[in-house]
Amino acid sequence: LFYGDENLRNSDLNNYGPALRYLKERGLTPLLFSAQIHIPDEISRLLINYPSSGYKTKKNDYLICRFADLFLGNPSGPMYLGDVYQYRSIGIDWWPYGIWPSSKTIVVPRPIKDSRTGRFVSIDVFSRIVPDQAERLNPSPYFEVLKASKQDILEACISHFDSSLLVDLESTTECASGMIPQTIAERYNFF
Repeated sequence: LFYGDENLRNSDLNNYGPALRYLKERGLTPLLFSAQIHIPDEISRLLINYPSSGYKTKKNDYLICRFADLFLGNPSGPMYLGDVYQYRSIGIDWWPYGIWPSSKTIVVPRPIKDSRTGRFVSIDVFSRIVPDQAERLNPSPYFEVLKASKQDILEACISHFDSSLLVDLESTTECASGMIPQTIAERYNFF
């Protein structure tokens, strides 16, 4: 699990709980791989707090990446190492712009809600309406860019184990090369 400093890329760390429990039930050992941060007690009980362990070194970072089965977290460096080290990545709260991660990555883009209609808009529509990347970070009052929910993050983890839930969006979204779980794509109109 990677979770950086509190910034615009991060989802709500409390929303990782169901996914971490699901991964533990499947025999994986979640490990926090980030800077030292405050971790809510509920989440702390579900993982190894590697940054606070006293064993965090660059060599150990390399070894963890080398032997990881899965990366789960906000879009960051470890996500892109999956192609090199042969692990699957799940990018949570991916911003609706820019280059997407590798095709080995399951992504959960931020849901984009049109506050005038209450409906979710596709990434493609949002990109045409708000073409400037800086404006997308602070969109107009007409759009609300949400964070991934507990259900979204859990469904992405389930998708890691059940590829039948995935849909390849390369043909429907100009910048997409990752995969979004079918249920999430339909819920938030990511097509």
